[in-house]
Amino acid sequence: MEFPKAEGLNTLAQAREAFTSLLAEHEASREKLSQSSQALDKANAELEAVRDDLKAANEMLDEANTSIGSLNGQVKGAQEKEQTLSSDLKEAQELNRSLEQKVSKLEAEAKTAEAKAAEICASVGVEPAQVTPGGEPKQQSLIEQLKEIKNPGEQMAFFREHRNEIIRGH
Repeated sequence: MEFPKAEGLNTLAQAREAFTSLLAEHEASREKLSQSSQALDKANAELEAVRDDLKAANEMLDEANTSIGSLNGQVKGAQEKEQTLSSDLKEAQELNRSLEQKVSKLEAEAKTAEAKAAEICASVGVEPAQVTPGGEPKQQSLIEQLKEIKNPGEQMAFFREHRNEIIRGH
């Protein structure tokens, strides 16, 4: 508001009216200033809350980054372990193939040795003994023994005695 010029105030009533008007404007300005001050205080409080939230979010982010770093280390360790195990598995598979070949070769040689022994025995007139490679006498399977029994009663008794082994195929 503009102040009235002193020359324009002819009477005390005009001066009083101007002063009252100025006081009213001053009071309105004080009210606006108070409201602005309260709004500023509220904005500052909200700003502090946002700063606190931002600080908490940054702390959480730091924790997450630390966790990610730890997990990355664990993943790297797991990948290295997987590579080692994969390599070990390949070596074991190669060794297994090699051993299977040796077993096949030894089985073939064992059959050949068995056949040669049978030929030698036959050439000298001796019937070869039915033995296992360890030298123990070979036993007939339970099913072969059952088939050799001609008496049905004895067959049934033998079957009942060895029922579980026969069913399992021993």
